[in-house]
Amino acid sequence: MNRVRLLPDHLVNQIAAGEVVERPASAIKELVENSLDAEARLIKIMMRGGGATELVVSDDGIGMSGEDVDMAIKRHATSKMTSDDVFSMTTLGFRGEALAALGAVATMTIETREVGAQKAYGVCIDNGRVKPRYQVARAKGTLVRVRDLFAATPARLKFLKSMATENAAMSDVLQRLCLGYPQVAFRWQFDDRKPFLFPVHKGTFLDGVSARAHAFLGSAFLDNAIRLEDNDNNPSDNHTIRVSGYVGLPTYHTSSYRRVYLYVNGRPVNDRLLLSCVRGAYQDFMPKGRYPSVVLFIRVAPTDVDMNVHPTKAEVRFRDPRLLRSVMYGTLKATLGSVKHQASGHLQQRFVSYAHAGETSGASGAGSGFAGHRGTQGGSPQGGSPQGDTPSHKVLRDRSRHLWTAIKQENAQVALPYDVSHESTNVPLSMPVNSEGVDNKRDEADTKGDIERAGSGDARGVEEVGALGWARCQIHDSYIVAQSDAGMVLVDQHATHERLVYEHLKAQVAEGKVVRQRLLVPEVVEMTEQESALLLENRQMLDDCGLGIEGFGDGVLVRDVPAVLGTQGYESLVRDIVAEIKTWGTSSALQERLSALWARMACYGSVRAGRRLSLEEMNALLRMMEKTDFSGQCNHGRPTHVVLSHQAIESLFERR
Repeated sequence: MNRVRLLPDHLVNQIAAGEVVERPASAIKELVENSLDAEARLIKIMMRGGGATELVVSDDGIGMSGEDVDMAIKRHATSKMTSDDVFSMTTLGFRGEALAALGAVATMTIETREVGAQKAYGVCIDNGRVKPRYQVARAKGTLVRVRDLFAATPARLKFLKSMATENAAMSDVLQRLCLGYPQVAFRWQFDDRKPFLFPVHKGTFLDGVSARAHAFLGSAFLDNAIRLEDNDNNPSDNHTIRVSGYVGLPTYHTSSYRRVYLYVNGRPVNDRLLLSCVRGAYQDFMPKGRYPSVVLFIRVAPTDVDMNVHPTKAEVRFRDPRLLRSVMYGTLKATLGSVKHQASGHLQQRFVSYAHAGETSGASGAGSGFAGHRGTQGGSPQGGSPQGDTPSHKVLRDRSRHLWTAIKQENAQVALPYDVSHESTNVPLSMPVNSEGVDNKRDEADTKGDIERAGSGDARGVEEVGALGWARCQIHDSYIVAQSDAGMVLVDQHATHERLVYEHLKAQVAEGKVVRQRLLVPEVVEMTEQESALLLENRQMLDDCGLGIEGFGDGVLVRDVPAVLGTQGYESLVRDIVAEIKTWGTSSALQERLSALWARMACYGSVRAGRRLSLEEMNALLRMMEKTDFSGQCNHGRPTHVVLSHQAIESLFERR
């Protein structure tokens, strides 16, 4: 008895529809991508009943001939491949199953007229049954109408969400395509509601992206984003990887990855490798559980990327992922570092709104405003003066002092406003130690003299004023008030110095590489063969961070570890790294642990809130902020300062 049989065509198409057309949003994506590949300059979309009742996509593209219409509805038929080389694609898709799959699970009508042709043709497919081609009257381009999606497969129909949810999914797909193609006009409409209109924008490509981003992400995104032109300094010898777009400031963050828009050769993707690159670039200054807002366009040679590894083309595979990771990470880091002390402009709006509302307690939560590190006066970073150092804190401080002592010996020319290797790690170099019972208030005449010198532009130890202006005073022994050309600057002294120390520490460690320590007894970590293979594939990356491993049976052997992390508990770290590689295609667990330790060292070695500063020290801190990358936010992602413009100050006093 023969148990193996070929499936009938209509069933094969229904199975393909399950892979390609998961929901109405998938159908919209396939049809609009076809219109874009057909060189359309105007695309109209209409959706009814959450997309299940009716979908219509019409364009003014190059259209199709009668013979092409008959061929387009067959499986594995496409006009997007000029050769048999699947790695030389320059279009958005080439699976060749979308139209056949849609026709198998809905009633689909195609009407088209080729550019320069005298006749237009139409064809109808009713749940897999193809009707004869016929002539129609229409202008150039193509119209595809899909009715009663999944009506012939009620099992799939019942898995659709509510109409509002399906509309939101379709809107998200259209926004991503519309944002990536500003040179194409879009018009879409849900049921009988007012249509959304997006005309073509003149100017450069990024100018058009800016206009679309304003519509979808709001003006706040553009006000808090850095424009990134095509990079010319990537490590690739033949410059095959180029990155452009808009990169949001770290202090302008959201609660999910929904505002991360990534495009590879014009195709919107949700790729794990690219997401991990974005995640890694922001990891030093993004609060836990918060995510950046970016719009990035990655251009790669078609031969260096495989676009056909995912049924819905949401993920791609790169020929050299290490090179791509290096370019992406380096480009994002350089872009974020280029703005140095700049922080999100929405902090000023919050300041003004809180003042008008009469709120005095500040905002709560990470990245929520200008409160900085509340409750950190004179003690631990979590607040309060500690009754005594815990063993972990003592070890941490000892390591911090030893590391900073080594750094100073190696490079005596580099100095911060405060010496964190001082016997009391919280005491500035130029400030007298305040022993218990001794008032550290400065003499009134000295204070007056400092203010006069600062006002006259003669602040001691400061060569020239920068964007953050001159320090005027210190309030609550925690916040510096400065006057700049733009208005007023309010600085959280602990958060600011914490970032300065952290960046200096990272730079010094990077120059000397991570100090390694060889384990006296290598640690064996047992795991599956697949897990050890993944780990060994990333051996070089781990070695750069100071973790030396080698294969050992089905597991791995840990021989070298970063000295600053000690010599215990590496099995859990290795397993975390493997889990991240499985999820993201790469791992930042080790780097994150090192960064977390450096951040804690910086926190313990920074000037505390509650410490009285002189004007020279305040101005020195401002000048360092202007010169240091990423000084707009502390190591925990909170802003280090707020800038209040003249207009904002005037609005506080109802002068405008």
